Amino acid sequence: MNEIDFIPPAYHAAAARRRTCRAQAVWGLAMVVMMCVWSWSHHISEVRAAADLAAAREQRALVEGRKQFLDAQTVEHQMLSSRMSILESLDDAASWVVVLAEISALLPDGAVLTDVSVNAVVDSRAPTASPGAAKGSGAGTGAGAVTEAAEEDESTLPTLRLIGAAPSNLHISAFTAKLGGSPLFRDVQTSYVRDATFGDLKVRQFEVVCRVLRQTGGSK
Repeated sequence: MNEIDFIPPAYHAAAARRRTCRAQAVWGLAMVVMMCVWSWSHHISEVRAAADLAAAREQRALVEGRKQFLDAQTVEHQMLSSRMSILESLDDAASWVVVLAEISALLPDGAVLTDVSVNAVVDSRAPTASPGAAKGSGAGTGAGAVTEAAEEDESTLPTLRLIGAAPSNLHISAFTAKLGGSPLFRDVQTSYVRDATFGDLKVRQFEVVCRVLRQTGGSK
């Protein structure tokens, strides 16, 4: 026996539409909640990543600072080692006093030195000389304090650089000739000679490069 439905079809259609709307609303709300959870999780991840990045940058800055400090210490250590090797390159403890006294005695009247430097690295501009040229016939005042100039491999000899000024080229030539005749120096070379002005005076500025021989048997 067929049941008789007295409810109009329009009511059933409206009820079906309401059920569909409720289901869609539930699914939409669920999707919104899921999107909110995902957004919050993504935000937390971004915050953590930003914190990790800031910590990494701070660590990098700290490492770079320590690296710069280490590099500076390394350079300073190399400079100190170079200076120590220069100071130890002469056996006599009074050698540098002897060298400076010899230079002062050989410097012509009217000439002055404005810079004196020593470098353990061999100067590539100075050509190799024969062993017989190491000792000259003339000796300055300081040479008496040294009894012997040891024959050494030129690559191990410190390089002495003298910068100064003189009234004329004759003074410079005389100075280099005296240096070449001293038993303390070898391979005396004039790097340059040029015009310069000291106050109101016009002078000839020069640079002389030579090697300093090791000294043995000197008095202390």
